[in-house]
Amino acid sequence: MTSRDLVTDACSTLNLLATGRAAEIIRAVGFRLLVVDRAAEEAKYLVGPRDAEGNCPQIPVDLSSLTNQGLLRIIPARDISPDSLVEIAARLTDVDALGVALARQLSHPLMSDDGKVRRVFGELCPSAELHSSLQIIRRATTLLQYSEVAVRELLRTMRHAGHFEPPRLDPEREWFKRYLIDD
Repeated sequence: MTSRDLVTDACSTLNLLATGRAAEIIRAVGFRLLVVDRAAEEAKYLVGPRDAEGNCPQIPVDLSSLTNQGLLRIIPARDISPDSLVEIAARLTDVDALGVALARQLSHPLMSDDGKVRRVFGELCPSAELHSSLQIIRRATTLLQYSEVAVRELLRTMRHAGHFEPPRLDPEREWFKRYLIDD
């Protein structure tokens, strides 16, 4: 399968990593992730399993495995045209604006779970593809034919390690909740 580029932000990158199966998911959906260097720097930690005292340690994120496999490419912020950035930076934080500007500049789809980022991107690029982490994960679990038990465990892991709860307007919120209804 030929990979297409998908711009992602720090939170969505962490959400995929939190599944414990990021490489498998990215391969299944046929995307290569692009992340601005400043967003990659924000993707610092996942939440580890509880220790004997009940504490959950921070686990440092290492993106090198995904970059070495060609599944993630880190784009320097300096490569983003200032002309693309000016209008967006007035509406979003600098790091979020960089991601939206990159997707717009390259005419690539964007993956974000942030409601404001999704809204601004939709207004500026109404014909562009916009994905949430859960949309990508759901598509991958379908393509990979994961069992219900495997999907439930993946979503539990994502929720804990990424401290993830789907935003109220996430298109796959009900799918997520259906799998974790007993939790």
